[in-house]
Amino acid sequence: EDFRDKKASQKTILDFLDEPAESPRRSQEGIYWTYRFGPADRQVRLILLDLRYFREVAGPENDLLGEAQWKFLENELARGAQPALTLIGSSTQFLPTEHGGDRWDQYPAARRRVLSRVRALPEKVVFLSGDVHFGEITRWADRGYGKVLEEVTASGLTHAGVGSGQGSTNGVRMGKPVLKNHFGMLQIDWSSSAPRVTYELRAADGAVLESLGGF
Repeated sequence: EDFRDKKASQKTILDFLDEPAESPRRSQEGIYWTYRFGPADRQVRLILLDLRYFREVAGPENDLLGEAQWKFLENELARGAQPALTLIGSSTQFLPTEHGGDRWDQYPAARRRVLSRVRALPEKVVFLSGDVHFGEITRWADRGYGKVLEEVTASGLTHAGVGSGQGSTNGVRMGKPVLKNHFGMLQIDWSSSAPRVTYELRAADGAVLESLGGF
């Protein structure tokens, strides 16, 4: 939150992403945004969160998003014309709680606030994350609410298997961790009334290293 060059960093990443000069992302604080893809009956909503710009020091009641971004997120999740699938891009892992690195679990009040919103959504919700220098697929049953959440962590394409990620535990991990360079892929099957998603972690040459599907 106190990083003095965060405005310059925001400009740098938006320049790298070729964000148009007139984009509202250039005038707001933080690079959070949302995109919708596909026709109304097969729509995918991608919500990209900014977990750095407003982040406070980790603590039980401390925050990751800042009030402006909370308002954006809650307004987006409350909108009509709900999509068939919601993807939430989070640089920090949301579902895993056991490793010692950065994770939403270090901000329990903020994590509960997100959970309270996604539990109410009728569609499937999947988190997309990175940061930990290895890949994994997590599936977590939110008992009592009838909601199953999944998370695909891909970290990363240029380097992996280094640092604190090696040996990390995750009691709700599906399959094995991927310690080789990799990227994540989601394949969506629209042949039934609800989308079925297959999650894959692939090597740079496209070979499947780990997969889970189709939920």
